[in-house]
Amino acid sequence: MDTPIFSAHGELLGYPFNFVLTAWKLFGYVGIILFAGSWLIQLLQSRAAGRPVISKWFWLSRMSGSLMLCSYFLFSPKQDSVGIWSNVFPVFVAGYNLYLEARYKRNNGTTSPASGAETPQAKTLSKPASKPALKPASKVRKPDRAKDEVRAAVVKPVTAE
Repeated sequence: MDTPIFSAHGELLGYPFNFVLTAWKLFGYVGIILFAGSWLIQLLQSRAAGRPVISKWFWLSRMSGSLMLCSYFLFSPKQDSVGIWSNVFPVFVAGYNLYLEARYKRNNGTTSPASGAETPQAKTLSKPASKPALKPASKVRKPDRAKDEVRAAVVKPVTAE
């Protein structure tokens, strides 16, 4: 898997560059796209819901990207321990959150509110309250500020002597 699939050599803005794409690098790039793309998934789902949402698709994308990057750093010629450790922890966090989502769905028969799906409870809570009937304009009492100011000045607290 170390055979070049694509290579480019030359000069860019006066600096020489050498780009070689191998199967392992392509595998690593796909892992980066999945891992970083989870934020795009979260952004789009939150925008559609009108509130912050972290769905199972966010965690699946994050976990699969982390696993691919761990594999890249473990098995490719790169063999970088920093890359391995920086991607091991997100795998466990994503896996744990997917477990919590599955447990919530099993116990409650629906997805968790954090996933962005409308639960029956959320639907009842999000219904707008019915508007109170408006009084006819002739029966609406208009405040009389002058009378209120006089009442405030005249009414003084009575103290017991």
